[in-house]
Amino acid sequence: MKFITTPQPHATLIAVGTQTIETRPFSTTYRGPLAIHAGLAKPSGIGKVGENFIARTKPGPWFIYQRPEVGGPMTEIYPLPLGALVAVCDLVDVVPIIASCKVSEITGDPAVAVVASIGPIGQRISIVDFPEPQAFWTRDVDINDQLPFGDFTPGRFAWILGNVRPIVPVLMKGGRGLRDLPADIAEQIEVLS
Repeated sequence: MKFITTPQPHATLIAVGTQTIETRPFSTTYRGPLAIHAGLAKPSGIGKVGENFIARTKPGPWFIYQRPEVGGPMTEIYPLPLGALVAVCDLVDVVPIIASCKVSEITGDPAVAVVASIGPIGQRISIVDFPEPQAFWTRDVDINDQLPFGDFTPGRFAWILGNVRPIVPVLMKGGRGLRDLPADIAEQIEVLS
């Protein structure tokens, strides 16, 4: 299993299923199990991330307050662990974020091409697959609800996460990039029901 470190509140937003796309400046060919690690940096106070509010209790840990509807009551209070694994998921796909383009402009493997279109026609990721010559299908994934959680600048990559499960936080040191999860840490993972 691999892991990535992401700052809070994003690690918890992934753990609770609100954030399903993690944007990164690099790609990977890896697909499969992925642990989400919350970095040590504290969120910078009270703020809003999408429709999610973060606040700090004194004394005590950081919390995220998720508001399900505009004008609705504050619900679902989650701790924001720092320096700990908070979730496990599957890295389903990695999509390059590029300006709108024609399929013919895509280079690389002629069998498969991926286009992420972020432009005036709407915010979506189009995954274009060429299973055989002269034939292709496309699968659009609407990402409007994900825009507050990532940097969708062309040149970056959208990591598509699936099958996300929060876990009992496991303290560990993080790191930059995609890394192997130590076996002794993997044994401590306990998925929350």
